[in-house]
Amino acid sequence: ADESFSDDPINYFDIVIDAQLEPGPGPNPSYSVWDWTMTFKVQNISDSEIEWQFNPSVASDLARKPDIYISKPVVTEAGPDGNRVATYTSTYTEERTGIRAKAWYETTIKLKPKVVYQVSIARHANDPLNSGRMTYYFNHSTRGVQFNLVVNPKLFAIEMEVNYHKGVIAPTASPAGVGGAQQITFKTDEKLDPNQGLQVYWTYRDAKPVQAAHSAN
Repeated sequence: ADESFSDDPINYFDIVIDAQLEPGPGPNPSYSVWDWTMTFKVQNISDSEIEWQFNPSVASDLARKPDIYISKPVVTEAGPDGNRVATYTSTYTEERTGIRAKAWYETTIKLKPKVVYQVSIARHANDPLNSGRMTYYFNHSTRGVQFNLVVNPKLFAIEMEVNYHKGVIAPTASPAGVGGAQQITFKTDEKLDPNQGLQVYWTYRDAKPVQAAHSAN
């Protein structure tokens, strides 16, 4: 973690995304529900403190009452006392216009030189039921991404598209567990460049796939 991926003095690594896709409530659901938590590590490899700004967001374009949630980022530093709360500020902002809802946290972390920080954010979004797309792209060069999706394959057909220099990698699926759900996992230790990542396309039951719906990462 001491090598710089580019001229950027901030290294961004060990991303883990734990996601769940389910139909909305009731016997005849009208939307799908995404829940996911992203955890990653960040390190300032320069010799002086840096104020690093990032704006995690969540959005939904769902017609008829989109529902969104984003947690305040939790930032800790690894120290002799275990995980200590880092020095940071985080301001919540929300916009709702018609069918669109978006929320984000304008967050600034004071990154001490060489210290490794861990950041965790939870998100929730209601999205179209029949078919849609969830995008997870990263703004910085990133080394190491693991994406875990819990979904019932009897309810949703899933296609995953990974965008980076080695192209598409097939995810692995665990055996179906309680209630028919299984975990689909994608993992790479490779470096991803800025604006690379993965997308998940879903289709509910016999609906035809459409790639128009979009949610921000």
